Amino acid sequence: MTLNANNLNSNFLRIEPVKVHMERFQYIDYIFNLCFSGNFQSPTVVSPALKVGFMEKGSHILERMFVVEDFESMLIFLRNVPLGSKPNVYIRTAHIIPRSFINYIHFTSGIIFKDLFDYCLIESDEIKYNLYFTHNDTIYEDLNLIISGDINYKKNTKIFARGSNIEINNLFQYSYMFKDIVQYKIGYYLLDINYEYFHPMINISKNYGLLQDALNIFNSILLNPQIIISLINFQFQSSVIEDEEEGNKKGRKIKLIGMSLLDNVKSCKANQEKRIIIGWFLCEIMYKFFFDN
Repeated sequence: MTLNANNLNSNFLRIEPVKVHMERFQYIDYIFNLCFSGNFQSPTVVSPALKVGFMEKGSHILERMFVVEDFESMLIFLRNVPLGSKPNVYIRTAHIIPRSFINYIHFTSGIIFKDLFDYCLIESDEIKYNLYFTHNDTIYEDLNLIISGDINYKKNTKIFARGSNIEINNLFQYSYMFKDIVQYKIGYYLLDINYEYFHPMINISKNYGLLQDALNIFNSILLNPQIIISLINFQFQSSVIEDEEEGNKKGRKIKLIGMSLLDNVKSCKANQEKRIIIGWFLCEIMYKFFFDN
């Protein structure tokens, strides 16, 4: 990937590049595929094209999210949230937001942008192999040539896939057509002006439980992806820790589910609920596989 920064609109908002192991995103595909079809590969796409989302600086556990469901009209994220007055105790929450109120972030540059036209400027080398543009009945390979003569280029330009000549209307469509490229370059970003549209759906008070020797397990998975089969079948401990009195306040009653990810997914009928459970597992158990801190 070559980022052509000289051609970028100076109005783009930037933050420090986010730190995420994007090279490991295929393991999220494996988990979705195994939970929905029982195989590493699936004849249909079952995991979201873009895997993660960020808010604020994207540098803290509370500012990072996993995507569990994405449609052209809406998205569902799973994230860790603090438990009331205990900032170091986390539960999982599913949030829903209309796609129109979400932006994108380019991992390695920290550029925050809105749509496919913006992405075409940021990833110009990629785009020249995959897309072409039409404007006033003229075909262009370089979007900058259109921009220089039309400030309303986003309204007056159409985008097509090379080879198939299929018109591509948005980045959602493009991200699925070229998922194996795009998922390693960008994620979603929530601007603070759009927080009011980011609605919690479900608060999950239960934990899967402690994964002993997690770092060695994660390293083993990197050496042999088949080990992830054992991880999704791992039977977590079933336990309830009673509330502890702290003056007049009670501590948290920690509930552990006492089942594996795969069993938990199979126990649900609705696909959306299955996806939320996978996101819960990613947030709690796999978080440090994708984020170092």
